Amino acid sequence: MAVKVIIKPGGIALISLGVLALSAQAVLQSRSRSNTAAAASSTVAAAPKSASPAPSLAEDQFWSSSKTPGEVPLVVEQDTSAPSGTGRVAHLKITAAHGESWDLQTGVGIPVAQKVGDKKTLHFWGKTSGSESRLTVAVEFNTEPFEKFVSEDISLTSEWKEYTVPVTFTKEVPLGKGNITFQAGKATADVLISGVRFD
Repeated sequence: MAVKVIIKPGGIALISLGVLALSAQAVLQSRSRSNTAAAASSTVAAAPKSASPAPSLAEDQFWSSSKTPGEVPLVVEQDTSAPSGTGRVAHLKITAAHGESWDLQTGVGIPVAQKVGDKKTLHFWGKTSGSESRLTVAVEFNTEPFEKFVSEDISLTSEWKEYTVPVTFTKEVPLGKGNITFQAGKATADVLISGVRFD
């Protein structure tokens, strides 16, 4: 049987393309190579397990900004306790009070160009070092006036939790012109982010 594997967003479809008629000799040869056939069958069967969503955007690629002079808010740390499975955490340290949410932020560029009508979902794991803290998550252009496609206020807790934010693009975003931002200017405790995906 010839099998074609089609990977689609959210899963894998295995589609049979047809069965070839085998001669008696081919059948015997097939039986004599049963171990090889079994191994191939095992590989196909295991494909769904190896499939995964879009890879996480590396925390080492994150930028950060602060309106407090001399403040360097972002530290990327090793943290195997994060359930994202990346072993890396973007840690925003809150050392001073800020006014607007964007006065202290971190983010990463949108990984691919977007067309009008494209629908994506932002996934990430987050928590705070306090009992609760506010985080604003936005997907936006990275130049003035920083037009946003989505902006959500999220209340982080002291426990890791996965968050999802759907996004619909109403304008074209060329590669290098958009950002995914995590704005912590109104946070009252450190913010930790891990496993950011955009698919």
